[in-house]
Amino acid sequence: MWRAAPVNRPEGRILGAQYVGVLGSGFTRYDLTVTSGMPKELLAGTGWRTGTVIHGLLLGEGDAAYAGSGGIAIMRGDAVDTKGAPLPTTVTIRTSPAGARVFDAGTFAWADGFAPPAIALGVSAASFDRFNRNLLTWLGFPPKG
Repeated sequence: MWRAAPVNRPEGRILGAQYVGVLGSGFTRYDLTVTSGMPKELLAGTGWRTGTVIHGLLLGEGDAAYAGSGGIAIMRGDAVDTKGAPLPTTVTIRTSPAGARVFDAGTFAWADGFAPPAIALGVSAASFDRFNRNLLTWLGFPPKG
């Protein structure tokens, strides 16, 4: 409720994205598509490129990049809300003016990608793992050894 009175500070100013709504029935899965905003260092070794689709990771609620926050939409989701109206969402990264880096998956189901074959991602488990390792490095967590 950060964006509501009396606080009046939208979470998007910190995260680079913020909640936009419940997706479909809340149990419907949607796809994510890599955008041209994706930094090359996050794609390294994945085989992914702009337009690569990752199936089924968008579930539950969605977030979207918050205008003016510096949030960069690195993946987009084309879902619908509970009434069936289009509800665009994003997976977002942001670097704050102080240099802090933030990742907003914008979905309840990001971790489901680590448990194939429960979900057929449409990309290899190894590439999903590599993306997440690249992301952790980008966030400042260098790989061990």
